[in-house]
Amino acid sequence: RPGIDPGVSEDLSDILAAAERGRRLVSQLLTCARRRPGKPAVVQVGRQVQALRRILERSIGTSVVLHLEAGEPDPSIRIDPGLLDQVLLNLVVNARDAMPGGGEIRVRSKIGAGDMACLEVEDTGVGMTKEQLRRAIEPFYSTKAGGNGLGLAMCYGIIEQAGGRLELRSTPGEGTRVLIHLPAVAGDVAIDRPRRRRVAPVQLAGARVLLVEDLASLRRVLRRVLRREGVAVLEAGDGHTAMDLIRDEAFDIAILDVTLPMMSGIEIAEALVDLAPGLPVLLMTGGGVPPDELLASNVVEVLEKPFTPETLLQAVDRARGWDGHPEDARGAGDGGS
Repeated sequence: RPGIDPGVSEDLSDILAAAERGRRLVSQLLTCARRRPGKPAVVQVGRQVQALRRILERSIGTSVVLHLEAGEPDPSIRIDPGLLDQVLLNLVVNARDAMPGGGEIRVRSKIGAGDMACLEVEDTGVGMTKEQLRRAIEPFYSTKAGGNGLGLAMCYGIIEQAGGRLELRSTPGEGTRVLIHLPAVAGDVAIDRPRRRRVAPVQLAGARVLLVEDLASLRRVLRRVLRREGVAVLEAGDGHTAMDLIRDEAFDIAILDVTLPMMSGIEIAEALVDLAPGLPVLLMTGGGVPPDELLASNVVEVLEKPFTPETLLQAVDRARGWDGHPEDARGAGDGGS
């Protein structure tokens, strides 16, 4: 962003990158635990794969040749398109890692037997032993140095949630083949990718915000973003300090991390219903709010980390206009980015 000190910009980039890595890890854990159902839509498998070609090619480097083969007719399935992208990217990166000296990856999509769509990812890599093959989808089991062992487990969870099954076939020295079978659905539906919306300017000068985040580096970045827009920010790193500030000061908005020492952001929001009636609350989370979690009536929006400065500022702007009906404010935003 123009006008930002280069050092601050570099800090921001590093922190957002670290937050994104953490968000992905938590997302994978939630998927493995079947806590993240996604937003299913009808998509064509071959078109979805082709749409991801450039990302896949950048991920595998120049020593690996990628072949995309789509059968006719192109089968349609019902699944969250973003989760399908995660599955495909994980499988292709795994295949790349199994070929340190280079090789070929083939991704095939076709109609299979019994009204099932089939997606295959095959490599010419080192393959797996019977023991490795048996344990491959176990969470935290990895054949790669430094791997977290969640990639295949996440893929398995996503495919199972979509009503399908994932098979692994591998022989040492002869490569690995992953077969995904998903129920085919009728229709010839184009991939619906949301367009990036133009961000409207916000006027936040004079607003008083309570910022509660236990990660000091992230708290500093959020404070800078808000203060650049003329927002007065008081901050806390834990629940007890936040409650002391609320008793002593008046605020227009409270921005609370969900996971905090001593007292969670959800618990603080509940306390604010009586302690500061009418004070709107924005929650921040890196792992989502459990689907069965009931939020206090003053929570107007939940931001998924990492989010952009623009996303934060827009959310604060919406919260300023909150009229006591949180369902309206939540519907206005599109969450974290």
